Amino acid sequence: MDPASHDDTNTPWAPTLRQLEVLRSVLNLGSLSRAAEALHVSQPSVTQTLAQLERGCGVELLTRRHGRITPTPQARALLGEIDGVFDALGSVTARFEALRTPQPEELRVACLHALAASALPVAIGQFRRLFPKVRLLLMVESSRAIREALIAGKIDFAVVGDEADVSGLRSSVFYQLPAVCVLPPRHRLSRRSHVGPADLEGEPLIALATTDRARLAMEKAFADAGVTWNPAITTPYSQTQCELVLAGAGIAISNPVVARRFEALGLSCVAFKPEVLFRTSLAFGSAYQPNLAAQELIGLLRQALVQAG
Repeated sequence: MDPASHDDTNTPWAPTLRQLEVLRSVLNLGSLSRAAEALHVSQPSVTQTLAQLERGCGVELLTRRHGRITPTPQARALLGEIDGVFDALGSVTARFEALRTPQPEELRVACLHALAASALPVAIGQFRRLFPKVRLLLMVESSRAIREALIAGKIDFAVVGDEADVSGLRSSVFYQLPAVCVLPPRHRLSRRSHVGPADLEGEPLIALATTDRARLAMEKAFADAGVTWNPAITTPYSQTQCELVLAGAGIAISNPVVARRFEALGLSCVAFKPEVLFRTSLAFGSAYQPNLAAQELIGLLRQALVQAG
């Protein structure tokens, strides 16, 4: 529609969902042909839709040279907002689906302490607003105990650490995030962009348990740097690490999902180099098929992790 016609009716112009969907596909996939293939339409249809969008908003969104397209800065700036529109649409769709689809009375979920102390409460708060009639059974345990519960069919799905044996289960990577160094207020290293083993020599370290794979990677980083690894305190939980740092007991190299929550209490989180990753897997019993409620909780947990990390 010609923008001039909006001036005659005093109706504000707004893009259609289809126009936003086409622009989003082009921005994410990098070409008109790939976007057309993903949307199951012809390339001329994609071109026409984008032309209508540009005419409507009065802004150039793509530059075209020698048969190639390049998103303009204005288009790139819109991508986050467009993603938000489709995220919101997905949530609304899920709510409609929840209204018409019978849901189980109970969802049984297990996770590690790091998740239970950070992203899980946020995700569950949102989940309860979508599925108020679904009871949740939450198990917070070690990866070994969670595996046994999955095998026995006592829980529906779980998030386990990368030390977990997932043989016999269906699993995929859930998140992997780089460790941060957690420092007390006004520590000499708190304003650094990153710290490494040499910076931490002589500092009282609060370490994770010896079975933790992230800890093993930290030990290797210290050994490679020729710095002695000699923790003053050892604990299996990132939450306890941060509580101890807050109490002045030392410093820690910890899971960012947990550690970032302590910044509001005055602690500093500084990137640790070389990079050490905290990894988890999403695991299901071999016969379990996630229903709508389970899928929604998993999606909300992913969103909460992005915000926490």
